[in-house]
Amino acid sequence: MQILEIFFTPRCPICGVFQDSNNFCYECFSSVEFLNGGCLKCAEPFEYPVPGVEICQKCAELNLGFEYEMRAAIVYNSTAKNLILRLKNHQDFGLVQLFSHVLRPILADFKGVSDVVIVPVPLYKKRLVWRGYNQTSLLANVVARELGVQVVHALKRVKNTNSQAMKTTQERIENVAGAFEIDKKFARFLTNKHVLVLDDVITTGATALECAKTLQNGGVYEGFGNNIGEIGGKGSEGLGKISEGVSKDSGRESKIGQNCGPRMVTIVGIARRLRHFR
Repeated sequence: MQILEIFFTPRCPICGVFQDSNNFCYECFSSVEFLNGGCLKCAEPFEYPVPGVEICQKCAELNLGFEYEMRAAIVYNSTAKNLILRLKNHQDFGLVQLFSHVLRPILADFKGVSDVVIVPVPLYKKRLVWRGYNQTSLLANVVARELGVQVVHALKRVKNTNSQAMKTTQERIENVAGAFEIDKKFARFLTNKHVLVLDDVITTGATALECAKTLQNGGVYEGFGNNIGEIGGKGSEGLGKISEGVSKDSGRESKIGQNCGPRMVTIVGIARRLRHFR
């Protein structure tokens, strides 16, 4: 094998074996746990699925005052953790394309829908400078191109929060309270849109739901409640300007608008940390 082939031949992102694509090899694929169905509000799989039941008991008892849903592609197990940390901390940018493929099945119904925008969860500016990039923003740009929608970096992180790791649900809620502000110059790009709040890992949802609350306080979502603290969560980061590759209005009726209404937020994560992992 020539030297150039060693550097550019596709490999499995987990074990590094040479193959035809940069996707998982057959053996490593089994270590990735794809989520199939689950609660529409927290993306937690049902322990005992019941036909016709789409919301778990915990979420059914909540009233956050606005319509939202939550989706995640895979379980946050040791394999997912390794891959996400490689992108987040070790500049393994080749994983951005892989993660966009992982998200493709759970975002298929948003493809080409003109009233959809993606808002990545932002990093605090000092952390962004230290790291040099926001992995969620990188992923948002790739996903937006695939879906034919717009990325709007409408949120800024104004509070340098501590790490959410090892915190209880209540501590996570308190940690991110007031952490975000809406960038007013981008607010007009969100009005009457279905917003996908993109994160890397969803633990309890506090960070992403705090983002939704911030959008509400900025006047984007009319009628949002202020009791976000009832649910809690974990988030990632992003900062910047509107990306290129904005989709044009196809003129067709929005499936999402029909089902969920034009002022809707869907929290999207690569991976979901299941409750029994906490």
